[in-house]
Amino acid sequence: MTYRGIFEIFLCIRIMKPLQNASYMAPGANAMLFSVAKDALCSFIASCLAPDTLTHQLRFLI
Repeated sequence: MTYRGIFEIFLCIRIMKPLQNASYMAPGANAMLFSVAKDALCSFIASCLAPDTLTHQLRFLI
C-alpha cells in the first residue's frame, strides 16, 4: 500500500506539470482549471493512502 501510494504521488506530479505550464501561459483562463484539478488529484491520492502505513517523512503530504 505504501509503495502504491508513493507511485501515485509521483503520478500526480507528472499530471500536474502540464496543467501548471498552461496556467502560466494563460493565467486567467486556466487558473481555475489548475486549482480544481490539483484539489481533485490531491484528494484522490490522500484517500488512497493509509496514514498509519506511511513513514514519518511522508505524513506531510496528506
